[in-house]
Amino acid sequence: MKQTKRISKGGGITLPASLRRDYGIAPGERVEIAPQPNGDILIRRTEGACMFTGEERDLINYKGRLISAGAVSDMLAEFDDELRNQILRGAGDPT
Repeated sequence: MKQTKRISKGGGITLPASLRRDYGIAPGERVEIAPQPNGDILIRRTEGACMFTGEERDLINYKGRLISAGAVSDMLAEFDDELRNQILRGAGDPT
């Protein structure tokens, strides 16, 4: 998604809503702005919150979304429980 944006008088750039939505970027998140040797400017998120729990620590960036390690752990436990239930019902193949 390539877009051209104009820098405001105050020096700001607005990230398009579709980009914020696609990557789960919320108001108030912090970003790092890093000039590159080739003249490009890299914008990298440095802070955020888990899209499931709101936690701000131990975040994993998965496909542009921030997920806490705790949420991943909970999902794995839930998956294990569901798989166990399927096996007990005879509805799943454990392999």
